[in-house]
Amino acid sequence: MGEVMSVLWQGKDPVLPQELQCLNDWPRERLMAAMNRFRSQSAIAVRQAGLVSLLALNGVDECERIWQKLGIPHEGSVDFLSIIMPMVVISEMHYISKVTFLFSICDFNAAGTIKRSEFFIGLRAIVKGLQRFFDSCGKISAEMMEAATSEIFKKIDVDHSGVLELEEIVTFGYRSRGLRTMLCPFPSGDVRQYEELTYFGGTNRKRELERASQLERAERHLQNKLKITPDPGGCGRRPKGISATRKDKPWREPTIITKPRSYIAFSVYMQVAENGSVSAGNLRKHIGNRKNLLAALEQAYDHLQEQPWAGKTDGELRTRTCSNMSTYLETAVAELQPLSEDEQVSMHRFLCLMWPRVSDKEVYTGFTFCRQFQAMATLEELLRASESALTNSEYEPGKHGPDLDVDQDDIQALFEALDVNKDGKLSVEELTAEGAISAEEAEKLLRLWDRDFTGQLNKGEILNIVYGINQVVQRQLKNAFAMSIHGTHNPQVPQISMGATNTVVT
Repeated sequence: MGEVMSVLWQGKDPVLPQELQCLNDWPRERLMAAMNRFRSQSAIAVRQAGLVSLLALNGVDECERIWQKLGIPHEGSVDFLSIIMPMVVISEMHYISKVTFLFSICDFNAAGTIKRSEFFIGLRAIVKGLQRFFDSCGKISAEMMEAATSEIFKKIDVDHSGVLELEEIVTFGYRSRGLRTMLCPFPSGDVRQYEELTYFGGTNRKRELERASQLERAERHLQNKLKITPDPGGCGRRPKGISATRKDKPWREPTIITKPRSYIAFSVYMQVAENGSVSAGNLRKHIGNRKNLLAALEQAYDHLQEQPWAGKTDGELRTRTCSNMSTYLETAVAELQPLSEDEQVSMHRFLCLMWPRVSDKEVYTGFTFCRQFQAMATLEELLRASESALTNSEYEPGKHGPDLDVDQDDIQALFEALDVNKDGKLSVEELTAEGAISAEEAEKLLRLWDRDFTGQLNKGEILNIVYGINQVVQRQLKNAFAMSIHGTHNPQVPQISMGATNTVVT
């Protein structure tokens, strides 16, 4: 990617022409509104009148100036992605927010994953659009684009699953110099950080079919370029659907960022984090000197020992574990040095700073562990409610207590972290999660709320439970769901977890 970026900017600072200044520094909300309108359109390519409507421009004259500057014939059309994606690059959003927003645009079916063809279409739209926006951009050949796409995709997709998940892109975004080179000429005015998928409203069947056809053509082209097997053509194609299901990544046991190490990192981070992140300055104060670092590690290890899956260890193993983790934390301190005092650091970014040379896949696995720690903590909080829907199936929030500000998106977040086999239901095994919640408590939930008698809880049944929880737990739940995206602020590390690693690894 570095080669593409060096050709793109040619060592020069890009200057946006005056005619296109109206497309510069857009806020996230305005870009989302434009994407919502686009998803309701019937075509991918747009003409002048369509662009006026999609971008809510100030009349035809403003659009005509944009049209002429981009070199589009008066009666011609343009792929809207080659307009909106460069606008994201030059927007006022935070760096990582731009990365996830661009991913969300490429994720045409909002599955949380993108295929090679989607990745190619998105990268090509960005580069093609930037070349139109900036006169100083160098020309990038189709061969160079395909080679760059293949190289980047292969680098991120280390497990050869054929798809990239959002969390892998986030890790890549924090580490990639080439991506930073593309975005660094456009400073961010918005300090908010979005690491999650952005969902756009509006849909149009004709446009989705057109996009699916375009994806299929791009995928066949790339497959032919990359083909090294003797398989003949004409053997049929995989069935194509507009709403593809998310492809599960193959599990590989981590060797560096193990579950115990993830837990210690999670614990150290949450000792100082607030509202899902912590400033680089506060993080440096927390672990920047040896005394504070060791104190944070000792506290984290104490909490680790309380986990039912961690097992008991002797003093020698404790010393060795803390010694190894202190090395990783010292690496994070060194990586923090270039950041300003107020720069916010998420849980995901913290893992990248601690293990800058570990594979993206392991960082992704470690972050998944952290999500599970938080999700199980949330479920434990639900069970602690003394008077709620968990203890009484006839519980009515309006009659017995205040209602909750918890919606179906919150429940979806809980399910994504707890539903190990991805079947949309929580079984007793998933609820108990290695002893974190007793079988008796899990059975109690099923007796009260398993309305369809399947022996499992679906999302609707979980919603019924959540809407009956008291206000204190509600605040904890909402915070927990918010923190599960970026980290957590609760200084008390939850005494529950889930995952595959059952022994402490130093």
